[in-house]
This record gives sequence, structure tokens and C-alpha cells, in this order.
Amino acid sequence: MRVEVLQNAVVIESRDLTDGNYTIGRSSSNAFCLKSPQISKSHALLVVKGGRAAILDVGSSNGVFVNGILIKKTRIEMGDDIVLGPFRMRIVPMIDRAQPPPGRVELSQVGGGAGGAVGNAARKLDFSDLPDDVPQTLTPQDKVLAAMDEKILTPFYATIARVDWRVVMATIVGAALVAAVLLSVIPFVNWGERILVGESIARGQTVLRQMVRENFRVVSKTNDSTRLTVESYDKEPGVIGAYIADPATRTLLAPSKYYSKAINDLYVLRAMEKLNNGETKEGDREEVAVEREDGTYILAQPLYVYSSETNRSLVGVAILEFEVPNNIYSTFTPVAEMVLLAILLGLMSYYLLVKMFSYPISRMLDGLDAALKGEGGQVTAEMKFPELEGLAQNINFALSRVKQGDGGSVGLSSPSDDSLDDTLLKVVENVDSASSDGVLLLDLDKKVRFVGHVLEDLLSMRSQYAVGQNISEACRDQSFSGTAIDMCERIVQSLGESQTSNLDINGTNRTVVGVAVRNTNAEIRFILISVKMNA
Repeated sequence: MRVEVLQNAVVIESRDLTDGNYTIGRSSSNAFCLKSPQISKSHALLVVKGGRAAILDVGSSNGVFVNGILIKKTRIEMGDDIVLGPFRMRIVPMIDRAQPPPGRVELSQVGGGAGGAVGNAARKLDFSDLPDDVPQTLTPQDKVLAAMDEKILTPFYATIARVDWRVVMATIVGAALVAAVLLSVIPFVNWGERILVGESIARGQTVLRQMVRENFRVVSKTNDSTRLTVESYDKEPGVIGAYIADPATRTLLAPSKYYSKAINDLYVLRAMEKLNNGETKEGDREEVAVEREDGTYILAQPLYVYSSETNRSLVGVAILEFEVPNNIYSTFTPVAEMVLLAILLGLMSYYLLVKMFSYPISRMLDGLDAALKGEGGQVTAEMKFPELEGLAQNINFALSRVKQGDGGSVGLSSPSDDSLDDTLLKVVENVDSASSDGVLLLDLDKKVRFVGHVLEDLLSMRSQYAVGQNISEACRDQSFSGTAIDMCERIVQSLGESQTSNLDINGTNRTVVGVAVRNTNAEIRFILISVKMNA
């Protein structure tokens, strides 16, 4: 027999099963470990024997569905749709099989009383018309979800299972901050350089305008271009050289020591040409900035004189050779402060996120601890997260089921069999003291573990002598002991299905009911037999 487990219509596990019991749940100790909050720690039990299979719910919070029907225990066969939370299971033909699969799985139905399977009538399924391989049609959304589960979520959950989740979160947040800082360096550098260059050029152009205004006054008064001066501007911060050039002859007019010297600098000539072509920087303001290969700039602005005869005439072009300061760190000071602030805010956000999730979970754990200690109350989610509210609802549902099973009380129990046996005996004693029916508890070896007070009087079987003995030796009524032994065998063979029989006891026809009692691993540990005293 071969079983496939699917999630989002994708087969995530496929396994050939031999005869045996296979536990299904969220815990890694299960034969089928299904990692999902919707799967209980111990969710279901799959039983395989002689080519036959059955599945039973062992107390899950969200139940087991077979063909859309919520079941407790039922037979399963090829073609059945078994749903457990977000997962689906199905029985498929063996990949390498010598014989065709049986057309029907014959297995006595497991279940008990009124709590047995719902709506599981006998079914027949003909496999002759079905192909061996049914192609899966996946939507693009299913493919994306499956890829995310396989490539991202599954490795992430595997990492969290091995490492403290706080370390994982700190690593993710730290890596995100480092990546954000590294990815921001180039944009920040470019942004800072643009600010620095723009401010430096604006400062140089301010110096250049001052130089034009001063020489305009000189030329306007004297009308003598030989008296142009630039000496006072050479010492301004960032200024490498200041000149006034004649655009017609391409010679220098100032400073005086370079008077009539030809201009050979291509960048200066380019700036003068741009002014001549009207390629100004800012609208009507005639300003030109040309960058050299070494990072320095040539700033140029025309120098005009005005007269009543000629209106406006060009005297020369004021030129400033300007260097952008290298003190870029002063520009990046606010950037560094912003990055540090971002890191601080990121760490604070991480701390708040951890507290935001850990606080309600710790409160839920406190409520669960109080409920397990019998102090009452319900587990509540302190924050309005659907996942936390769903978890609290599932915990409260599980607690209510435990309370119903233990007669209204919940207490901590040890996982050892001896401790569970003691707890079970106390529960049976409480049931016996509050019931008018006869109660008898047998283990799988048919040895007496407890005899109720009603049954002691009915069968003259004293508990202090009967406990530890086989029922056939402890009970003088051989018909009752034979019925009890037969019930034990039938319950074990049917995987826990309750059994009912009518028996003449002391001249009165009584109804005898046998029920399987399981441990936390869904294994049958005892058989509880009750004799109905009321008609």
C-alpha cells in the first residue's frame, strides 16, 4: 500500500506502508509529521493490515474529514479524499506492484458508540476504469505557493526548529539593516556629491558676480579695459584663478601681468563659446559652468557696459577657475546621523515586535498553565491577531474536551504509563462512585484492575482479591467472565470499536457494554466494561 501526502495540490511526501500503526501529527515523533498550526500534536492514527487500512481521530482540535465528512473512525480505500487541516492524504497504487490493487479494502470498522463514524456507509469502488497516473492541473497561484513553501518556508521552519527563533529574528533584522545601509551608500554618496557640488558652484558664481559688478563700475567710469582687476578674488575659498578675457581676440585682459596673453585652455574656450551661443545656466541669467576632468570647474559670466550711443556692449568675459572642496564628510554628517537613527529605530522596532508577540503568547501560556492546574479560566489572546485568536480557541476547545473526558477536571499528568494508569484509576473510581451501573476495568491481558462497588455486590467479586487476577479466575460467574473476555478480544481486533452484549446475571437480563480506553499515543491500554442496572 502506498500513501501520498499533498499540500496545495502538490505531493510533499510519498511512502510505501507495510502492516502497522502510523501516527499522524505535528510532533516530529509521529510517523507522518505535518508541520502546521492546524494539525494537533497527535492528530490521527493510520492502521494498515493485510492490504487494508483505517484511520481514526485521536482527539485532534480540527478533526479528520474523509470525502468531506467529519469522522471519528472509518475504513479508507483508494480514491478517498482524506483532509487533515491544510493537508490531504490518499491511497494510490504501488509504483512497482506485481498484482493490481484490491478493489475494496475490507477492515472491520473502528469506532465506539454514538461517537463513531458519521455517514460512513459501506462503499464499493471499481478501479478498472481509472488510469494509473492522473495528471495534476496546477493553477499559477498553486505553483507560486508551492514554490514559496519549498524554497522559503520549509527551510525557514527547519532553521527555526534547530535554532532559537529570537536568534533567527535578530539575524534577519540585522541582515536587513546591513543590506539597507549598504544599498543606500551609493545613492547617499551621489546625493551628497550633488549637494556639495551645487553649493560650491553657487558660492563660486556669487564670487564671480561680485567680480563682474566691481569691474563694471571701473569700466563705466574710466572706459578703460586696462584697469580691470581680479587680484582680490584669487584668495577666496575654492578659487584657483580669476581672469577677464576678450572673447573677440581670445586673449586675457586681467590680471594685468597676463594682459594680451592668448588663451589656450580648451575648457575656458568652451565656456566662452557657450556664452556666445546663449547656452546659459539659469534662464535670463548668463552664467556658464564647465567641468574639467580633474573635477574643477570653469565659471564664466559676461561683462557689459552701457552707453546712450551703443546701448549695451560686451567688454569681456569674467572667468573663475573654481575647485569643489574635498571636505565631503561635513556634507555627510546629516546622512550619518540619519543612518544611525534608522538603525536605532530598527532595533527598537525589533524589540517592540518581539515583545508584541511574546507578551500575548506568555499570557496564553500562563492561562494554559492555570487551566492544567485546575484553577479554571480560559486562555485568551491579548492582541487581535487572527492566528493567536485561533490558537486560543483551539486550546480552549482541547481543554473542554479533556475536562469532559476527566469528569470535569483537568490536571497535569506525567507521560509515563504508571502515572497515566493511576490517573485513569482515579477517574474510574470517581465514575463508579457517581454511577449506579456496575464498573469493571481490565487490561489487555484480561487481568482485573478495578471492580466497582455495584459489581462487587452483583457478582460477589471483592476488589481486594480480584485485582491482579485474570477475570476467569476472579469471577465465579463463568458466563460473565467469558463475555468479558470475548468483548476484550473483539474490541482489540476492531481497533477500539465498542461492543454491546445482553447477559443473564442472577436471573435478570442485563446490558453489558465494553469500551476501549486509550493513552495519549492513541494506543488501547484498558477495557472498561459496564453493566447497566437500570432498564
